[in-house]
Amino acid sequence: NGTNVSNNQIGLYINDALINVTNGGVSSVIESSSSQWNLGTAINVTINSNNITLKINGSNQYPNQTGNFTSQVIDTSMTNNFTSISWETEVPYKVEIGRVVGDNTGATNISGYINTSGLLLLLHLNNETQFGENNSFFYDFSNDLNPEKSFPRNNGSCTGAPCPWYNTSRVFGSMSADFDGIADYISVNPNGLPRQNGNQTISVWAQYSAAPTTTRNFIGLSGSGTQVSLGFRNNLPSVSVSGGGTINQAPTAPTANQWHHYVYTYATVGTTNSLYIDGIRVDTTTTATNTGVATTVDVGSDHNFGEYFKGQIDEVAIWNRTLSQIEIKNLYKRGILKLNLSVRSCDDSACNGEVWSEVLDNSSKTNLNTTITPINQYFQYKAVLN
Repeated sequence: NGTNVSNNQIGLYINDALINVTNGGVSSVIESSSSQWNLGTAINVTINSNNITLKINGSNQYPNQTGNFTSQVIDTSMTNNFTSISWETEVPYKVEIGRVVGDNTGATNISGYINTSGLLLLLHLNNETQFGENNSFFYDFSNDLNPEKSFPRNNGSCTGAPCPWYNTSRVFGSMSADFDGIADYISVNPNGLPRQNGNQTISVWAQYSAAPTTTRNFIGLSGSGTQVSLGFRNNLPSVSVSGGGTINQAPTAPTANQWHHYVYTYATVGTTNSLYIDGIRVDTTTTATNTGVATTVDVGSDHNFGEYFKGQIDEVAIWNRTLSQIEIKNLYKRGILKLNLSVRSCDDSACNGEVWSEVLDNSSKTNLNTTITPINQYFQYKAVLN
């Protein structure tokens, strides 16, 4: 699912004071290196000097899987009231583009954050009423993240009958847009979009209950003498363009009933068209395309040809530059990776009989209490990497 799933530091607090793994009287970060993690139990994960990662397969990829790491039993030397626990990840997983401080026009590849330079369209599709969103209006957030953009927002509206509705199945935020595959789509303003043969990146998350067997589009850009469509052709994820037909196609269709990340890039250098699925480049061609500029942009269709998509779509973005492979991998990791932590306190060094807490998800500082972690001498945590 990615490279480093987590560069974690786990901090345990007793009476609101941060403690050390081996000495409860010392205030310091605990469990931040392999020398400490190697005292725990790792299943389907690899422990490196300063991070824990899912195991890689023979194709140098991280297939959909789950890894587990169970820490050593931490001896605090006396009975204690465990009040809170915190942890850090390399980037804020499951957070939308632009909603963390590190996402900006200066973000570097190595940082893991998202560089918003050249961002022309960003639809979170959350039905955020404070921005005027409703069942027929969809707000473009790109202007807030790309000060270079001098065009009006590329907001979306609904003209189909019925409009797409909001679905709580999503990658980010609180909602996604759900399309019926019959007649609904979101029409987006095309302000400032690149020419068909200009540097560009189109990114979308999508989920379907069954892989489309006919032509269906996640997003379509079209106009006089121009057309770029990202979706399905001949049962497979594909990109088609005006003047070039199907220029990219994946060898297989991703698994149904799961969210997947689809990206199309065009680079003027080498006239390179690339299709990425779940952070992996699955097809590349060097086909020159037409020069027209899109005058319509449809999410969930290319309404000029029908080709309506049935399923859910989330976090739609367009850049006027060609994102690098590392940037695309970071986009994928942002949406797919997560780290879940469970804890338990114990009255013996083997933690015999104690049960794990429910999953904790507030990494900045999760409050504990005597119901979650009764007053005890020993403490243990378990990380589940997805």
